[in-house]
Amino acid sequence: MKELKILYLYPDILELYGDFGNIQVLRYRLEQRGFQAVIETYSIGDPPPDFKSYDLVFAGGGADQEQGILAQDLIQYKDSIQEAIDCGVFFLLICGSYQLFGKYYKGVEGNIIPGLEIFDYYTEAINDRKKRCIGNIVIEAELNGKKTKIIGFENHGGQTFDITTPFGTVLAGNGNHFEDSRGRIFSK
Repeated sequence: MKELKILYLYPDILELYGDFGNIQVLRYRLEQRGFQAVIETYSIGDPPPDFKSYDLVFAGGGADQEQGILAQDLIQYKDSIQEAIDCGVFFLLICGSYQLFGKYYKGVEGNIIPGLEIFDYYTEAINDRKKRCIGNIVIEAELNGKKTKIIGFENHGGQTFDITTPFGTVLAGNGNHFEDSRGRIFSK
């Protein structure tokens, strides 16, 4: 059985959308396909991780306060993270962790949380906290040279702009911002 190593970042802080459940589903799906999922965790105060030694790095969702706390910790690993990405390590980033890999996140009150600037996008919250992109989403992406439909669920108020490396085209749902209903979803 082939081993797949996963680093789960900040499971004690980034758990806004039940991300522990996401990691368990990921483990189950991998095992159903003949892979042994080895999941290790990292949080503030732990020994520094060697990002290059993993096949996948996963980080979940968090609100503004959590993003502000861990942004200070995460910045020290910017070069190591970039090196891992350059070496082919995959990063699956949800919600707040996705925002932190861009240039910055601007909250409703105008506070700026600097990002790692690994990618060129930036995210800004809108003033109306009740207006959100919520619902099912269908994306058409090219994986291994084959067009594939990916179905998921989105729930975000932050609006992300300047995506230069899109994952695919949104067929149904909102995409990265309200005006992007037939837009693009980011990935590298």
